[in-house]
Order: sequence, then C-alpha cells, then structure tokens
Amino acid sequence: MKVPDIGALLRCARLRWGGDLDYKLGEHPATLTDLERAAHTQRMREITRALGWCTYTVDKLKATMRDDFRIRVARRFAAWRRLDA
Repeated sequence: MKVPDIGALLRCARLRWGGDLDYKLGEHPATLTDLERAAHTQRMREITRALGWCTYTVDKLKATMRDDFRIRVARRFAAWRRLDA
C-alpha cells in the first residue's frame, strides 16, 4: 500500500480551491479577528470533508468506543459459551 504524500495532497487542494487559504496547522496568526478565525476554520472543514476526511465529535467517539466495547464483550462471551459446550 502506498503511503499518501501530504504535501502533494495539499498542493492539489491549493490548486483546486485557490492559493489564498492558509493551510498552516496549529495556532492562527494573532492578527486574525474571531470572525476571520471562525471563517478559516469553517473553510478548512469544508475542504477536508470534500477530500474525504472527517472529524468526529467527542460524543461520536464515545459512542463508537462504547459500541466497539460491547461487540468485543459479546464475542468473548460467545467464545466462553463455546468452550463450555
């Protein structure tokens, strides 16, 4: 499996959506207002979703972890029952 090149991915995104968007990760420059920061964050979310990336909320992660735990416990109980049989 080929490991994706993040640099190439960002270059393609820049070409597709324009080069005026700052792709810097982490803190925003102090010169941005709260409104500009919110707009930047929203635009980054739209771009990453269009690329097929997704971000999860804390509630979604907790629900996924709970479901995964329940599935693992059910499989273990099923294995134990087979051992008893």
